[in-house]
Amino acid sequence: MWQDWLCFKEHRGGPFASRLAPTGISCVHEIPVGASLLAKAILQAMHLHQAEPAMHTAIIIFFGLVLLALMLYIGERIGFSRQTMAYGFAALWLALTVINGAVGVVHAGQSVGSEIAIGSAVFGIPMAAMVLFMVLSAES
Repeated sequence: MWQDWLCFKEHRGGPFASRLAPTGISCVHEIPVGASLLAKAILQAMHLHQAEPAMHTAIIIFFGLVLLALMLYIGERIGFSRQTMAYGFAALWLALTVINGAVGVVHAGQSVGSEIAIGSAVFGIPMAAMVLFMVLSAES
């Protein structure tokens, strides 16, 4: 199995796969063409997990903006009002932000204070975009 190929190293207090042991491959792009697609996807996800904290925050904020756009677009196509979808997004995004912060504290070893500070930005930026959209769309 591909799990036997992974060797682990300590990274921020926890084991993460970093190399394919028998071949010395250290980058997902060096995996032979015949390797399993599942192994490639897992290694890519692990590389993403090891990204810098600022990059992780930017990715999460971007995900929030995409989620907002999708919820408003799909909700409008289904027939929900923008206000209903905005309240739904606010509740969903708050829950996802709290879960992200809890994972940061428990698994990444971040302090609660830093997660609250970063979490407020992660929650606030997509919410500000939603408020701006709602205000601008109400005027037209």
